[in-house]
Amino acid sequence: MNFKKLAVFFYDILQLVAAIVSIGGLYVYRDNLLACLEYIRPYSAYLIGGIITFMFIAIAFCSWYFLWYKKKVTNWDKMGYKVVGVEYLYKYDDDDYKKQCQTTRIVIKANKNGVNRYYARYVWTGKGTECAPVLLSALPNQSIQNVKHGIGGWSTYEVDLGKALKRGEEMELKIRQEFYDRQGVIRPMLEKQIADPIDKLTLRVLVSQKRLPVENSVCQEILDASTAIIYNEESNHLMMDEHTREIRWEIVKPKLHKVYRICWKWADEISSS
Repeated sequence: MNFKKLAVFFYDILQLVAAIVSIGGLYVYRDNLLACLEYIRPYSAYLIGGIITFMFIAIAFCSWYFLWYKKKVTNWDKMGYKVVGVEYLYKYDDDDYKKQCQTTRIVIKANKNGVNRYYARYVWTGKGTECAPVLLSALPNQSIQNVKHGIGGWSTYEVDLGKALKRGEEMELKIRQEFYDRQGVIRPMLEKQIADPIDKLTLRVLVSQKRLPVENSVCQEILDASTAIIYNEESNHLMMDEHTREIRWEIVKPKLHKVYRICWKWADEISSS
């Protein structure tokens, strides 16, 4: 016997009976209802005014919620944690610059009890092999799950924290991911879009000794996330360490809805053009 279909049948019968009872009740007590209407007629103006006022309040509340408040609720609020600090280190291999890896060090702070998962997304502009991320700071029962490459331009993954964080508790994660840009088309930049509040952002690039940037071409830029317009007053040259070939930029309290970027030009591309 299909209990689901039987339940739906009885529910429909119940609705039909309720409709018949309601119609019958209105018919039987129609005189009493008309008398009530006559009684409230002197107050109809106040009643209509109250209904209109209620509608205006409801419209104002909905406008406030969807146009302002909902925008203020960040992804971190929905996910239950805030990023205290994050550092991205992108390294080009000394022997083969097409072999690359990114190491992410991130500290999150739970803003509610029961937080047990971290969500990450990124865009890799190279073409070749994109390996799954690996946890370097793995605690018991921690794991990376639901790795998806290039969905709508974004690659995503989740980290099972291995425990439920309490409100105010912090956890540090260290994640490494390797890439092989077989076609050598990766864009010469490292950038981070600030969609949610972050206390401190650090961008680091280690270039290969076999592929160096053009001298004085390394810049730090801040862009508007929606228009991709570069703020000229916030675009400056960065120095690369001659010994370690590291480019570094630390930003305290990066602004929401901005893109922070380290970019440069490859010397071999300039010489071949």
